[in-house]
Amino acid sequence: MLTIQTYLQDIQQQLTKHEEFLKATLETKLNTQYPPQVDQLEFTFSADPTTQELTIMLFQYNNNANEIFENLNGDIQGAQEILEDVTYYPTPQDEDAFQQFYEENDYELEQKEQQTIINWFAKIYNQTQTTQPNLPAYATFQDAQESYDLTNKKWIETDNRWQY
Repeated sequence: MLTIQTYLQDIQQQLTKHEEFLKATLETKLNTQYPPQVDQLEFTFSADPTTQELTIMLFQYNNNANEIFENLNGDIQGAQEILEDVTYYPTPQDEDAFQQFYEENDYELEQKEQQTIINWFAKIYNQTQTTQPNLPAYATFQDAQESYDLTNKKWIETDNRWQY
């Protein structure tokens, strides 16, 4: 029987399949020399509960909440893909039962699912070896009110990151 606890355990198990790729990608991105106007990094997560797919994008910001774009060889570059459409939950055997379970527990599942995914990401992020000076970095779901401060290892209100 599917429970919230077994659902979250299945997510954790599924995400472990992507750890090596994520770690290698993070090591490449975090060992990049960022432009001097970049004050912080944001890893933005988007999860599709209908397909159980996760995408992580890396954005560069200044402290005024302005996204920083780079001009590389004549091309303007903004957000960088870290992971694209990776499956974070295995395909359910009984799709109807899974849909009913998800609908009955939607609000609680969304919060715990996001926390599980960000905790997994933070673990890999903290294992990453970097040679560049560390910029403050945050992990957040798209349009979320809170961000996980990867440097200080705590949740904060997203608006508290900016100096308006």
